[in-house]
Amino acid sequence: MNYYAEASVSCRVEEPEGALLFHPGNEALRIINPIGLMIWNKLNEPVSLEQVTDRLLADGLDVEPAALTRDIREFLEDLIEAGMVLICTKDPSDG
Repeated sequence: MNYYAEASVSCRVEEPEGALLFHPGNEALRIINPIGLMIWNKLNEPVSLEQVTDRLLADGLDVEPAALTRDIREFLEDLIEAGMVLICTKDPSDG
């Protein structure tokens, strides 16, 4: 399963606190912390939960991988519920 950001969602970075996400279609608003912003920035193309985890760890995030995966899953579930993240069950390499 792959996840990607809904195109109409706007992201306003509020350094160093993180960012504000706003979905104009349903007026959902989320305030995200810097790690949430790092996750959000990985969602510009369909990616799996494992890919997001691996990319954050490769970026130097110093956390236990299983805990990071759990936190990313919870973050994505919240954004899916808000309509800000979409699920792509098709493999993007299939065209």
